[in-house]
Amino acid sequence: MDIFLLVLVFIITFIIISIISRKERRKENNNRVEIVTKKILDKGFKMDIIHECIDRTNWKFQYAIYVDKAQNKIVFAEFARCYYRVVDFSRIMECEILSEGQIISTTKRSLGDIAVGGLLGGGIGAAIGAKKQVEISQSYTYQIRIIVDDLEKPLIQFDFPANVLFINQVYALLRNIISNNNINSLSNKEAIL
Repeated sequence: MDIFLLVLVFIITFIIISIISRKERRKENNNRVEIVTKKILDKGFKMDIIHECIDRTNWKFQYAIYVDKAQNKIVFAEFARCYYRVVDFSRIMECEILSEGQIISTTKRSLGDIAVGGLLGGGIGAAIGAKKQVEISQSYTYQIRIIVDDLEKPLIQFDFPANVLFINQVYALLRNIISNNNINSLSNKEAIL
């Protein structure tokens, strides 16, 4: 009977310590989200569009993308490292989505498709030429890679578990930004000619 009570006390103590520890980690991670968000807002960034991927079961996967339409800037935030990066729309060159290490979709700054579309249908044709069909299926892990026009830090990368909604939102947003960059580049080239 004494051994049974000792084991029971040990199990109850272990459960209590686990609960307290989990609450402390959750509080610490919520503080990280608040710290990063405050730093971004303190820099005068207005969050017009917000896409967040916060996995409460695994704090390693905490990301957000904020868009300031007035400044034409986007913020990529990783809360686990208290890291964020502000990028001008015009500097985003490419976006890839990987599943299990394999590229399943990519969008690039490409004047080839846009030029053909622009020749065939003007500005609207250019927009259509810039669109590509994307299909995302369920998987265990995903990765979004964003390549920016920056020699020092050309790659922004997020790894996270399957969250198809977040992937679709972010990918659609980046495709629109890249498409607009392509159209603006084409317009600038036409103005020079």
